[in-house]
Amino acid sequence: MEIQGLAPGDHYVKVTKDDAIIYSELVKVSAGVTAAILIKTDTVVKQQVQQQINQQTQLPDKLYMAGQQYKQEKIDILLSKTYQTVGSSYSNSTYFPGYYYYSWGTGYETTTSKSTQYEVTDWKIIQGGVQEISDREFAQMVGDKDTIAEMDKDWDDYMNTTNWGAFIGLTGILMVLIGGAMAFGSDAAAAESGAVIFAVGCIPTIVGLGMLSKNPPSGHYVNPGTAAKQAFEYNQKLKKKLGLPESYEPK
Repeated sequence: MEIQGLAPGDHYVKVTKDDAIIYSELVKVSAGVTAAILIKTDTVVKQQVQQQINQQTQLPDKLYMAGQQYKQEKIDILLSKTYQTVGSSYSNSTYFPGYYYYSWGTGYETTTSKSTQYEVTDWKIIQGGVQEISDREFAQMVGDKDTIAEMDKDWDDYMNTTNWGAFIGLTGILMVLIGGAMAFGSDAAAAESGAVIFAVGCIPTIVGLGMLSKNPPSGHYVNPGTAAKQAFEYNQKLKKKLGLPESYEPK
């Protein structure tokens, strides 16, 4: 095919076959000169067309696999509310206030009851719809460095306290054992010194055991609203990574 009457300069040429682009190039046309373009053979064209058809056929399968991966990796914040009722009651004798009184099988009493209902809110972080993950795992996934630093600080404080508690408590126990052995000895002076050591050793023993009884850090470090926002942003980035539209939601 020969195209005439083109102005000198750059012209973009695109060739399609069966709605598939088989050739595209920017061609420079000079005045008085015919620019020749060589189109590939029909066999190569058929291969390229078939390749594009195969890609279009495979696209739904790719989207399906991406959707399945998204379902396995997406994060949900599940909020639950329960109600607890705390009540109390007491009986008061008609004749003897503060006493429960019976006479000939007949009870004379006044019963007063009072109850208060409390709302208890809890929430969980769920990945893939089935697996609960910890606050630390969640913070690492969403890149919340401030929360991770706060967790690390709390754990460092807890470990330092328990380690010092073990050291102090062990020292106190050793003093108690040594003082006790000396107190029951035959030497009166040594027994008196042992009693003092025993008494003094009780103090670090109690202090150390108290430090060891400290509970490890627990509970959520962010509120549900913040967690929900972080989970939404994480899910949107996951969709983009998998090539899914922003509005995609698994059924």
